[in-house]
Amino acid sequence: MAVSVKKAVKKLTRIGVVSTATTLAAVYAILGIVYALIYIVIIAAVGAAMGSVRSSGIGLAAIGLGAGIMIVAFPVIFAICGFIGGALMVVVYNFVVKYTGGIAFEVSG
Repeated sequence: MAVSVKKAVKKLTRIGVVSTATTLAAVYAILGIVYALIYIVIIAAVGAAMGSVRSSGIGLAAIGLGAGIMIVAFPVIFAICGFIGGALMVVVYNFVVKYTGGIAFEVSG
């Protein structure tokens, strides 16, 4: 016996600017941490390969300072850009949707 599931097509006609921008800021901050960690590993590997880390404590200190700056700066910069970019995208979407009717999506259940 098959169970019937009702499906409804709905349209997304407006998106909240602040909630979307805040969510995107959080997502981009997490991506900023990931990118910072990747860059730290790459910079440490390049520094070790060049011998600067082994030859002087200054090279190691520079890598540590750079890593500390990146792990803080990347998420902050990414979050700010994500918030601004997300807010602009939603404002444009809310303007365009008046003329296009919105994005259709299907809901079941």
